[in-house]
Amino acid sequence: MERTRRYRVLLALGVALVVGPPGPPHAGAAVLAVGSAYTESSADASVKCAPFVWRWEDDAWRPGTLPVTAVCDTLGVTFSTADTAWIYGSNGSGGLLLKSMDGGRTWTDATNKLPSELQSGFASGLRLVTVGFRDARTGWLLAKGVLGESYAVTATYDGGGQWQSLRPFGTGPFAGDYRVLTVRGRTIGLSLASHDTPIDDLADETLPRGARARLSMDTRAVTVAAGRVFLAGAVVDAQPDRYRSTPAVASWEPGAAAALPPVRLPTEGTLTSVTAFSDTAIAACGSVGAMDAQRAPACFASTDAGLHWTKADLAAVSEGAVMNAATAISATQGFLVQTDGSGSTLFRSDDAGLHWQPAPSPIAGRWIIRGFASSAAIAAQEGAPQ
Repeated sequence: MERTRRYRVLLALGVALVVGPPGPPHAGAAVLAVGSAYTESSADASVKCAPFVWRWEDDAWRPGTLPVTAVCDTLGVTFSTADTAWIYGSNGSGGLLLKSMDGGRTWTDATNKLPSELQSGFASGLRLVTVGFRDARTGWLLAKGVLGESYAVTATYDGGGQWQSLRPFGTGPFAGDYRVLTVRGRTIGLSLASHDTPIDDLADETLPRGARARLSMDTRAVTVAAGRVFLAGAVVDAQPDRYRSTPAVASWEPGAAAALPPVRLPTEGTLTSVTAFSDTAIAACGSVGAMDAQRAPACFASTDAGLHWTKADLAAVSEGAVMNAATAISATQGFLVQTDGSGSTLFRSDDAGLHWQPAPSPIAGRWIIRGFASSAAIAAQEGAPQ
């Protein structure tokens, strides 16, 4: 006999964002959720895991069909066009790259399109952590070792038909997280860490290193609105008796020499997710409380492009949980994932993040979500250079 168990899994921070010219998300565009359900056998205590993908369509979750059956490691999802989506991560033996050409309804395994040397690296512990597209044809893939001791960079210039190695496995070290963003047709490389990333030169423009130093912020998530890159995370201050972590949001306009100073929220905690409903309506979520105490889930909303923030109303949340993967699907509607010790549950907002209510989940009971791709990324592709 088998029984389903849900394990606590924090959302992957390796999700690449592809965001083009600013503007409100388009209602009706695809929203995809991917993850894994775990089953433990009561006979021998063995654990099996099965991946899933769900598409939000016609105001309901609908299952997609995946060509793989055993995926336990982190999964991420992104779009290169309104209909072309990519799932990336790891399976039981190495990297995994799946492609959909119908908005996430059906999928094919595209791992064999990757360079042979990259596939050989999978046997040595290399994992896919970020995939990002500049437009329908040009994209990059970042793979790195489990401990960041080495990494590899691969590029495609024909929409994923073929991938070629730019930096072979063995380059490194590389620690931290990386995003690929496109704003008004320009590709931006962004490292969500305090150190310099070694792959900045793949982008047209990067957040200046001096600006990162002056930012002095632990960045956990990014989004784009009104032509600006918004960075959410925390500012950590050393106090005589302890460290204090303050949720904060900063913004940077491509071409500027520095990011604007972080806007600190009036509480302790950190932000782990941020999404833009429109050029002015932004929501950021995470947890609040002292660093040495159990934190409570929390969300905040801004109606003036991040200048001022209001604490959002959260219904039926679990203490100690973290709110992640905030995703706008229209100018007013969005989804949010609560991750706690049992797995993940879904919340929905109909007023641009001011209030969040429990929503029907794709899978009955607890489930684990690993990545989200929002309509903001899809809608942006309509105006991106091809």
